Amino acid sequence: MSINIAICEDKQIILNNLRTSIEKIVRQNSIDGKLVLITNNPKSILEYSKKNVIGVNAYFLDIN
Repeated sequence: MSINIAICEDKQIILNNLRTSIEKIVRQNSIDGKLVLITNNPKSILEYSKKNVIGVNAYFLDIN
């Protein structure tokens, strides 16, 4: 089973760092996972989850 991962972060530099870190961890540990959504818009997370039956297994959300 593949792990679908979504990231939502409004600060672009943090978003890029999270993306790079997650991709590295997935690759180095031979995890069957992929980033399915990388966004700075929280509504995109909701829209993606509603439209995709498979959905997301792990969310990284910026909560202020």
